[in-house]
Amino acid sequence: MRENVYVGGIDWDESSRTISAQISVPVWIDGKLEGVLTGAIEADLEALSKTQVDNY
Repeated sequence: MRENVYVGGIDWDESSRTISAQISVPVWIDGKLEGVLTGAIEADLEALSKTQVDNY
């Protein structure tokens, strides 16, 4: 079984304090590459830090 996640295009926006990245995940079925799922993720670091503090 092959499991690889590729992350690229990581960007940091200082003014909005967000970080984003492009991701690609290959889809293997019976040892054969059948396709690639792609997408983007984004995180608001200000909101994350407040959430972490609130949870303690």
